[in-house]
Amino acid sequence: MDDITTYADNCVQIPDNENSDAITLITDKVGSYKHKRWAFQEESRFVMFFMPGNSFPYHHDSEKFISVQRQIIRDVMRNKELNFSYYDMNLSDGTFEHLVIT
Repeated sequence: MDDITTYADNCVQIPDNENSDAITLITDKVGSYKHKRWAFQEESRFVMFFMPGNSFPYHHDSEKFISVQRQIIRDVMRNKELNFSYYDMNLSDGTFEHLVIT
């Protein structure tokens, strides 16, 4: 594509009211677009999306779940740092057998 700005702008919607916690993140689109000048790279892309919190442990308690979700949104809006600086990913043994580096 010629201009990824339109697609990137649609991935995050932040309200004008800074006290609001109603942010929308469309995570399946983050990192999935590429400018056409890179079309020669026949690549596969994988996107890992990390948030500054985890509401999953509270999925059985809707009040706590919503409270944690709101805190995560506030933390994202305030650009809170993650509590780790790297992530080691486990890959299957055959992952690099057909890898071509250009």
